[in-house]
Amino acid sequence: MQRGIVTILLVLSAFIGIVPMTKAAESSEGATYAYYEEEEVKQRLEEMPCLVKPKYESTVKGYLLGYTVRNREKAEGILGRTTVYFPLFEQYLQEHNLPDALKYLAVVESALDPNAVSPVGATGLWQFMDYTGRDFGLKINRTVDERRDPVKSTQAAMAFLGLLYERFGNWELALAAYNSGGGRVSRAMKRARSRNFWRIRRYLPRETRNYVPAFIAATYLGQYYYHHQLAPQYPQIDLQLTERLLTTEYVSFFRIAQVTGLSLDLIETLNPAYVRGYIPESQEGNYLILPKRVMPAVKDYLRLRELEGNHELEVNTPVYRYAHESPNWKENYFESIYIVREEDRLENIAQLLHCTPYDLQAWNRLTSWEVRRGQELVHYYPREIRRFRPAYLSPLEPLPQRSVTPSTPELRLELREDKAEVYRRGKYLYYRPKRHETWIDIAAKFPEVTLEQLLLLNEIDASQPTAPGTKVRIRRF
Repeated sequence: MQRGIVTILLVLSAFIGIVPMTKAAESSEGATYAYYEEEEVKQRLEEMPCLVKPKYESTVKGYLLGYTVRNREKAEGILGRTTVYFPLFEQYLQEHNLPDALKYLAVVESALDPNAVSPVGATGLWQFMDYTGRDFGLKINRTVDERRDPVKSTQAAMAFLGLLYERFGNWELALAAYNSGGGRVSRAMKRARSRNFWRIRRYLPRETRNYVPAFIAATYLGQYYYHHQLAPQYPQIDLQLTERLLTTEYVSFFRIAQVTGLSLDLIETLNPAYVRGYIPESQEGNYLILPKRVMPAVKDYLRLRELEGNHELEVNTPVYRYAHESPNWKENYFESIYIVREEDRLENIAQLLHCTPYDLQAWNRLTSWEVRRGQELVHYYPREIRRFRPAYLSPLEPLPQRSVTPSTPELRLELREDKAEVYRRGKYLYYRPKRHETWIDIAAKFPEVTLEQLLLLNEIDASQPTAPGTKVRIRRF
């Protein structure tokens, strides 16, 4: 992406401290490094599936040593953040018919940090300059900077990359153009009389010469990190199990914190595009990202506020700046076990458990997506699906039963227990699930019980599907 004279060396040193080797280091032939066996690395590169043809040369080696030797802690942070951002990238790459491997470009650009800013102002996961961002429909003003929005900036990056590939027909050249602009790449091609990146490389700006090597190294990191004893530093579960809501309404982070019980810090982390602590009104809509366990409460609040003529509803709950300040902040999820069956694949298991393969990989410290029959996989569910009810609305009292006298002896009206959606039998209140309803959906309908209580009462695991017509115990009388 065009960003003037900024070099990728500055960008990477600012964000992740990973730069190519110096000449002194390059000249150390035969030097040995902990966690780095050069011949093994070369062999893996030769076999590595990659968007561009892998090549082991001094610049690639420099970046690899940066990830695996010199800046291991920062590399582990990047690997942990893949759980948050790679599922999003893969969704939009698929929608735009682009290669899955382009997700590694954001590692090169920002180290998967939506708040990353280069020395010349390129911002966000995909490092858009303001003028380029606006060209691709991103809003940048005093209240919102959509270059930091994980969803909208990713959509813009996909559109931009698609155009560059259409123009150059070669991913090495398209990546170089993303960094320095299509004009510079075209001029370098003319001077070199070639369409081969490695031949035109010396005619490109210095930062762009290093760009494809940096991409190769980032791809290697994502696929082979465990061979270098790197341990991904995964974020908290609230940052992994999230949901997106598109809203046109104004809503402040303070009110969201009151309604959900989340800390302001967590809300800001998930929604970095909003620079003044609120989501502004927008005809096109703005994305709000929150943990799945609290999104029903926000939907309740916005729905009730609309019914009240968009007046703010009174919410008298404490607000915390940081999660650890609130009581019981660690007790939002409970652990369950899934036992892998013969025909299972990690993607199918994730779909069944309402998470992503990256979540399962993080929770079980898997080094690949391969699973075997009988393997036990840890997974997490929210203890409670939070709902919102304003203080002025008291709980609804049940309506008194009324006897109905039929108008003719032949006509009898009766409420059949087997047809009712919610009914009481003996010591329990029962519910008949609808088609495709999950245990999480059912728990959200009955805020007086938690998901964990629901599963224990029915002696079942949340991964087991519900079926229309079955009886689900809601609570004991």
